[in-house]
Amino acid sequence: MQVLLRFLAGVSLGGLVACAGDSQEGAASTGAGTLQAGTDSSSTPAGDSERTPPPSSNRGPAAPAPGTASGGSAGNSSNLGSAGNAPGQPERQQGDTPDASSKTGMPLPDLILDEAYLLDTTRFDIQNINDPCLVQQGCATGLGDRRVVRFGSRMGNVGQADFVLGEPEQANPLWTLETCSDRFSLGGFARYELSDAATGQQVLVGTKSEFCMTDAEEWIPESGAKCQTYSCKNQGIRPGCADNYGTDLPCQWLDVTDVPAGVYDLRVTVNAARAIPEQNYANDSVRLRLRIDASGGSVEP
Repeated sequence: MQVLLRFLAGVSLGGLVACAGDSQEGAASTGAGTLQAGTDSSSTPAGDSERTPPPSSNRGPAAPAPGTASGGSAGNSSNLGSAGNAPGQPERQQGDTPDASSKTGMPLPDLILDEAYLLDTTRFDIQNINDPCLVQQGCATGLGDRRVVRFGSRMGNVGQADFVLGEPEQANPLWTLETCSDRFSLGGFARYELSDAATGQQVLVGTKSEFCMTDAEEWIPESGAKCQTYSCKNQGIRPGCADNYGTDLPCQWLDVTDVPAGVYDLRVTVNAARAIPEQNYANDSVRLRLRIDASGGSVEP
């Protein structure tokens, strides 16, 4: 894995996130994300710290076995943009490569998002923001009671190699020390995009950058994958394993307080900056449709 980290030494990530301690210690999480209305996210992100992983879904995703390229539209033309994917399906973006390993000549990891988990965990809520640092980091657009849409993210590695983030420290080029929280972070690792369903116009962008990413559970229950080998001090996900972020974790939301009533598409993407090479980037995104109104909102079928 040190070879992979040296391979990535040229990557510079801005952002914020730190993980101190082992995820098995069950310490409380703190986190933030970056919100930006109507533009691509380029501001400073924020993050997550130590946490106890939420319970695994017993359902098990409809995913291929580790070591295979995967994800809804992975076999389609590379010219297919996100508009060509149905809500809730893994998305291909223009320029995605189904098998990046052919370029590197080495085994690669392959992250995939659990679309059923996203659908099952999405809900509207009121979140009280009393930490000015969360506003500074962009996790919320103001203090006090904020209207948010919460959602869980469950990601698995179905590739042929470990997905390695390593130790959050100054010497690791993947991580940056964020001044507000005094924690190390991954800049824009997870990206949340809210777009008008009718026009496709982007109205809100959020990024969650602070993580404790570990191989906490099997991607497919009872698959026999050897998991729980990484920790917050040395982060990564082995093939066949998964980590998930429940809706109650800080900043596992978008602040939609100022978003007008209407129908929107929410797209969640992991490894959004593509700082870590994968077999397949096409399955890094999932999308669902939301209806937002004055009383909150709902998930559209």
